[in-house]
Amino acid sequence: MNKLKPQPTLVDQVYEAILSDITEGKFDNLRRLKQEEIAESLGVSRQPVQHALLLLRSDGLVRDASGRGLIVAPLELDFVRDLYEVRAAIDKL
Repeated sequence: MNKLKPQPTLVDQVYEAILSDITEGKFDNLRRLKQEEIAESLGVSRQPVQHALLLLRSDGLVRDASGRGLIVAPLELDFVRDLYEVRAAIDKL
């Protein structure tokens, strides 16, 4: 019998969706990220969006905006490429 692969959590799915939007340019650099809008567009509550944004902040993809929430951090191509390689390696585990 084959081992079952763990399914991604809702937070992981939201993280990947936001990451994809950032790297594909759907969110402009320095754009303020509104949890309510993201949650509504993904059809989820604000809680998984909040957790995903905190993970993205720890990864350097979003940053604090002086009391205005979080904004998309300016990205460099090498950083994005490295991030995808790390995420792919983690997903294989």
